[in-house]
Amino acid sequence: MKRRTQHSEIRSFFDRYHHYILTGMCLLFIAISMIITGCDVTGSDSKNEEQKRVEVIQPTTDYSGLNAINNNDANDSFASMGKAEKHRGLAKIRRATARYHDVDTAIEDGFEQILPCTENPEGSGAIGVVYVNFDRLDLTIDLRKPEVLFYEPQPNGGLQLVGGEPVVPIDQWDEGNDNPPSLFGREFHRNEDHGLYGLHMWIWKDNPEGMFSFWHPNVSCKHAQ
Repeated sequence: MKRRTQHSEIRSFFDRYHHYILTGMCLLFIAISMIITGCDVTGSDSKNEEQKRVEVIQPTTDYSGLNAINNNDANDSFASMGKAEKHRGLAKIRRATARYHDVDTAIEDGFEQILPCTENPEGSGAIGVVYVNFDRLDLTIDLRKPEVLFYEPQPNGGLQLVGGEPVVPIDQWDEGNDNPPSLFGREFHRNEDHGLYGLHMWIWKDNPEGMFSFWHPNVSCKHAQ
């Protein structure tokens, strides 16, 4: 009788022990599952956030190559870009024209002088000596390939690069567009004498009247030859 009681106690002990082990394993399994699920959710959220970030950034990375042919909507979108995009656009035209501080390099690349140093007939300032690359004249507004460069004559007889300008032919543009082209919220000026729309950008000499002002008050022709 005593031995049967001992066997019963031992069996009861092992039953309880087995129950505790199973309960512990279940709790451990649940905990591990929650951790794994949490990692997946976090990873998924991170991937979603990364995708959203890429989707936001990608559309604004290449506005400088905007094809403006019969595309008022695209041009308006470019004109309304934010400050960050504006700075990136200006940085692109600076990089594109940096090699032309040496006017001989500009000439080798197809630029030719079309105007002598030109002063403001109604006030102070000038636009300098004007060089144009006629091979680039088309309906594409591309800040990586500006069509016009502005140089200021220097006391030593050299020329200092002070600005650049994207231009498009007036007649061709007007055939497919209701409004003049515009960049950075600035409408291109209309040059009837040369049949071109253009926007002056004083990227290499600070203009107190504004980056896109037509005349530069601190550009002078007094050393023009």
